[in-house]
Amino acid sequence: MNLTRMRQMDFSNEMRLIFEGYKKLLKFHDQDLLNIYFHFHPQWLYVLPCEFNYGLHFCHCFPDKVGSCSCRNAESSGIAVLHGSSGQFHSKDNQLFRQIYDTFTKLNVSKQQPSDVLTLLKQRHQNLKGRCSQLNLTIYRKMEKYI
Repeated sequence: MNLTRMRQMDFSNEMRLIFEGYKKLLKFHDQDLLNIYFHFHPQWLYVLPCEFNYGLHFCHCFPDKVGSCSCRNAESSGIAVLHGSSGQFHSKDNQLFRQIYDTFTKLNVSKQQPSDVLTLLKQRHQNLKGRCSQLNLTIYRKMEKYI
């Protein structure tokens, strides 16, 4: 976020006005407010590539629906940011997200090296079942690059 630019365009005041006008219609509150704001100001929106907002929906492929799945960039060059919205880091149905979350929460930075974490993630990945389990180890490429 560019705070200087946000001040110059009176972002805070405009968000208050949007809230007052739409507050009874908001379901996802902050997300809805931002969506409304960027609807009226698309010039201020920069859409990140999917590997910087990788969510569960990218794991579900429906061949009969064009463009309904996948993030080819993440599959070829790795996931940059894993989005655990809607409890995906805790879901029993999503072993990939849960095992990544569990691995990082149990990380002891004073005793473990980042490369140890990557090795552990890859080992655990081999035994995954369910949603996202079909993704291959290339999803860890971004992590490999910076370790």
